[in-house]
Amino acid sequence: MSWDFDIGNQTIWSPSKNIGQYFLSNVKELELIVDEPSGLIEVMSDTVDIDVAKLCHFVAALSSPSKMKNETLRLLSEGCLIVLFAMAIHANPGNRELLGQQSDDCVNKAITFASQQFECLPNTTS
Repeated sequence: MSWDFDIGNQTIWSPSKNIGQYFLSNVKELELIVDEPSGLIEVMSDTVDIDVAKLCHFVAALSSPSKMKNETLRLLSEGCLIVLFAMAIHANPGNRELLGQQSDDCVNKAITFASQQFECLPNTTS
């Protein structure tokens, strides 16, 4: 069993059930911290629709130093942040501004993750 993360009618990521649930629980906590919806909408027990506009807004909020100023929180959240950044980059190739003040290391990890884990979207790969 796995989760399906979809943009439109295209599944971009299908992590195992446990990994998907762990990721989503972290995203829900981050939503509370930054007081913004993530754009990840559970539509079935194993499917998540990605609202790209909301996801990009959420990623921008997570990139704001005023929202994520606690270093311990940033370290604990890094893996989840990288996957979220990867989703935003994948949905908006070439739009580096989405990630605001993120370090090059974080951005490179997100790009690597997307290239290794995500399925290509039609007309969006470079």
